[in-house]
Amino acid sequence: MRYLALLIGWMAFATGLQAQVLGGTHAAPSEKEQPKKMIAYRQPGAVTLHFSNYISHLHGVVSMPINLQPEVTVCKNFTVGPIFSYLQKKNTEEISETVTRINDGNVTYQHFTVGLKGSYHLLPLVQKAVRKPMLVDYVDVYVSAWGGYGFAFSHKSAASDLYMQANRTLRGGASIGVRSMVLPRFGFFAEGGYGSFGYLSFGLTTRIR
Repeated sequence: MRYLALLIGWMAFATGLQAQVLGGTHAAPSEKEQPKKMIAYRQPGAVTLHFSNYISHLHGVVSMPINLQPEVTVCKNFTVGPIFSYLQKKNTEEISETVTRINDGNVTYQHFTVGLKGSYHLLPLVQKAVRKPMLVDYVDVYVSAWGGYGFAFSHKSAASDLYMQANRTLRGGASIGVRSMVLPRFGFFAEGGYGSFGYLSFGLTTRIR
């Protein structure tokens, strides 16, 4: 009887252990057990910071376009924040499809764009619609729209006032992006669409809070 009791006890233990292992492998983990790598956009009050560059479509660019955007989750799956973009560019004029002329000699203009950007994060909605689990804690797919004001200036005496006035204008655009966190507070992202100075951008993202 002692051996039978030990055998029954071992079988019960092994069955419970197997269920726990299989449950951890196949069953959907609870909200508390899920990895917390990509949840900032689902937590109101979370703050992230994105730093990227643009593949610019402009002629005469002499520095890498850069973009800085702090982002706050204002409500579940929706984020908003200011954008700051910068590049250095020369005053160019397209003479033909293959020839571009640089005006104003070697004058370099500082171009800035300041605006506001909002993003809606799609995967939770898609997961709910298709009723299938998706990697919402690791991959973020979002659509964005932005608007702002662009301007250019130069301290050179040969700088063109007409050129600087022409570049003081309202700007805006939209894009779709993909982001992945390789660490709980660090990741990468890429966006395609109309940005401040180009149609494709990629960079780094970090969670501040």
